[in-house]
Amino acid sequence: MHRFMRRNLFIVCSALFLLGCWGHPSLDVYGAEAVEKPAVRTAPAGAPTKDEKPAPSAPLEKPTGPKSLLAYFIQCTAAYRKGTDKEANEARLAECMDLASAGLDPSAAGVRAEHVLDVLERFWEIKPEEIPADAPGFDYSRAFSREKATFRLTMIKNRQGQWRVEAGTILSAERLWPDVREWEPLAQVKKEEAVPPEASTPPPTIGEWVEGKVPGRLMGVTFLLKDWQWLGLFLLVGAGVVCDRLLAWLFVKVFSRWLAGREIEEPDDEARRMERPFGLAVMAFLWWVGLPLLNLSAAVNEFMTKISVFLLASAVVWIVYRMVDVVCAFLSKLAARTSFKMDDLLVPLVRKTLKIFVVAFGLIFIAGNLGIDVRTMLTGMGIGGVAVALASKDTVENLFGSFTVLLDRPFQIGDRVKINDVEGWVQEVGFRSTRIRTASNSLVTVPNAKLVGAFIDNYGPHTRRPFHYALGLKESVTADRVESFRDRLRTFFEKISTQTRDRWNVYVSEIGGTGTKIQVQGYIRAPDNENELSERERLLLEFKRMAQETGVELA
Repeated sequence: MHRFMRRNLFIVCSALFLLGCWGHPSLDVYGAEAVEKPAVRTAPAGAPTKDEKPAPSAPLEKPTGPKSLLAYFIQCTAAYRKGTDKEANEARLAECMDLASAGLDPSAAGVRAEHVLDVLERFWEIKPEEIPADAPGFDYSRAFSREKATFRLTMIKNRQGQWRVEAGTILSAERLWPDVREWEPLAQVKKEEAVPPEASTPPPTIGEWVEGKVPGRLMGVTFLLKDWQWLGLFLLVGAGVVCDRLLAWLFVKVFSRWLAGREIEEPDDEARRMERPFGLAVMAFLWWVGLPLLNLSAAVNEFMTKISVFLLASAVVWIVYRMVDVVCAFLSKLAARTSFKMDDLLVPLVRKTLKIFVVAFGLIFIAGNLGIDVRTMLTGMGIGGVAVALASKDTVENLFGSFTVLLDRPFQIGDRVKINDVEGWVQEVGFRSTRIRTASNSLVTVPNAKLVGAFIDNYGPHTRRPFHYALGLKESVTADRVESFRDRLRTFFEKISTQTRDRWNVYVSEIGGTGTKIQVQGYIRAPDNENELSERERLLLEFKRMAQETGVELA
C-alpha cells in the first residue's frame, strides 16, 4: 500500500515538472537550453503587423508611490495617444486620476491625461527619477514655473492607499493649455546661455520648508487635513484674535489722544468707532500672511485665502468709511470758526456724499480682490442704476433740489424763512429734505424738490424772536390799578428798549367778559430756541412780580 502511494506521488511530481519545463521560455521539454529563435521582422513603431496583436504598453503593476504613479501615468498616456489598446489605457488612466472629487466624466480620461502631460512637458523636462518613490504624508506636490506662469503637479493617496493625480492638477492643466499650447516642450528648447541644472527646479516654498521641520507623528490625516495643519490653523486663528484685541485697544488709546490734541469733540467716541474695523484688518492681514506657512492643498489654500482677502478688503473699506466722520469733524470745527453759515450746511452734505462714494467704490474694491470681473459688474451697475433712477424719480428730484439750495443759497442755517405755508427757522439741509423748526417748536420736513419752484421769504438770521402775550386781569380789579399796572409794565420795557433798540408796545386790549386784558408785543433777543424759552420765562415771572407789587390779581 505504501509502495503504491509512493509510486503515484512520484508520477504526479514528474508530470508537474515536465509541464513547468514546457512553459519556461529558455528550456525545452527535456530541461536543456532552448535554441534561439530567429528574429521576426516587425513593422515600424505604432503600426502592428497583420498577424500580430499590439502588446499592452502599460505595466500590470499598480502604482505604489508618486514616482511609480508618474511613470505609469506617462506610459498609459503615451499608449493612448498612439492608439494602442485605447479603451484599456483610458480605463487605466481613469483609475489613476482623481476625477470623482471634481465631478469629471471618466469617459474623457484619455483627453484630460493628454492635457496634463502636454502642459507638464512645457514646464518640465520630465524626469520621473527626480520624484521620490514614496511620500511621508498623503500627498506629494511640486510646482514648475516658466515665463511668469506656474503649474503644480499634485499626487494624493486615498484612504485605500491608492495614489492618484489630484483633480486640481487636471483642472489647472485645462485652464493653462490654451495659453501654453504654442510653447515648445521644455526638453526641445535650445537655450543660448548655459543654465545651471538646479535653475529649472524651483526652490522649496516656505510651506514645504515648514512641513519638512514637522515631526512625523503630526503628518497623519485625521480629517481632511494633516494634523499639523489643523494645529497650525488653530494657532493662526488664536494669534489673529489676540492681535485684534491687543492692537485695537492700543490704537484706540493713541488715536483718541491724537484727536483730543486737535480739539475734536468726543475724541473717545470717534476712536472707538475705528476700533472694530482696525482690529478686523489686523486679524485678516495676519491670516493672509500666515496661510502660506501651512502648505495647504491648492483648493483649501485658495478657499482660505479668499476668506482672508474678503475680510481684509472689507475692513479697509470700513476704516475709510469711519475716517469720513473724522474728516468731517475737522471740517465742522473749521466751519464753526467762520461767520458764514453756508459751510455749516455743506459739512453734512459732504459727509453723506463721501460715505456714498466710499460704499460704492468699496464694493468694487472688494469684488476686484476676490477675482470678480469688475467690468461686467460695472456694466450691470450701470443698467441697474438707470432702472433705479427711473423707479426713484422723486428721490432724484430731491437730490437736484439740494444742489439748487447749495448753488443759489436762498437761506442759511438759522435763518427765519417762510416757504409756501411753512414758517420757521432752518435747522438742517439734507440730500432729500430741509428741516424747519416752527414757532410752536414742531419740526417740519420740506422735500427739496419743492424748493426749486417755491416762493421763499427769508426774514434773516433768527436773532430777534417775536413776543406776543395777553395778560389777563380779574374783573374785580379797579381801573386805577389797571392803569398803574400798565404804566409799571411800560417803564420796565422802556429800559429794555433802550438797551436793545427794540420797540415794545403795552396796551389795554380788552375789558369786560372774563376780565381785563393787557397786550404786550415786542421782540426777544435770543440766538436759539433754548435762550428764547429762558427769556420768555424771565418775562412772565417779572409780570407776576409786578402784579403782586401793584396789588393786581391775574386771571
